[in-house]
Amino acid sequence: MFDWLQGTVQNDHDVSAGATAAKLGMAFVFGACIALIHALFRKGQDDRPNGLGTTLVLLCVIVALVTYVIGNNVARAFGLVGALSIVRFRTTVGDTRDTAFVIFAVAIGMAVGAGYLIGAAVAIPIWGAACGIMESVARSRGRSSSIRLRAESVAIGEAAIHEQHGQSIVRYRLLRVDAGGKTPTVDLTYRIWLAANAKPAALIDMLHHRPGILKANWSVR
Repeated sequence: MFDWLQGTVQNDHDVSAGATAAKLGMAFVFGACIALIHALFRKGQDDRPNGLGTTLVLLCVIVALVTYVIGNNVARAFGLVGALSIVRFRTTVGDTRDTAFVIFAVAIGMAVGAGYLIGAAVAIPIWGAACGIMESVARSRGRSSSIRLRAESVAIGEAAIHEQHGQSIVRYRLLRVDAGGKTPTVDLTYRIWLAANAKPAALIDMLHHRPGILKANWSVR
């Protein structure tokens, strides 16, 4: 019975149980390493998406399996692309650096599935070193943070932030402007870089006491 079933679903690409288990196991290990680097890279940051570390591990395993099953069959590869084209993701990634981690997990999964284990093993520590260097450069330029103000007008909010430019704030950039709801107010979201000796609590306190600023919220990026 088992021989008949195996012969019925047999194809030209031999996928053995041992090789499948070995590659998926290695993909899991490499995915866990990527998730660990991500956790260290984004340590202490409040706005990272929940569960992204788990997603990186599972994504690496899934891509490794898909790549291994496809093998060198071009027709199967195009068929898979067509099948997956119906999938739509609506989750917004809060930081482009998280997108880079997702792409890297896909690349490592493909490398493991294709049998390039040494390439994947070499790429992960280099990736970790690159993340560390980029983080050091970013910190040397000041702490990147996000601040959200509710103000009576855009001009008032802009003036409040500009007043701190050169003091608590090294530089800043306006990210978005939203209507404040039913009241005639606006919500301004800024990305700011604090000076080395600046205290976030002191900055928020100063903004709270400024006329025309109704609310100020802080989040580390």
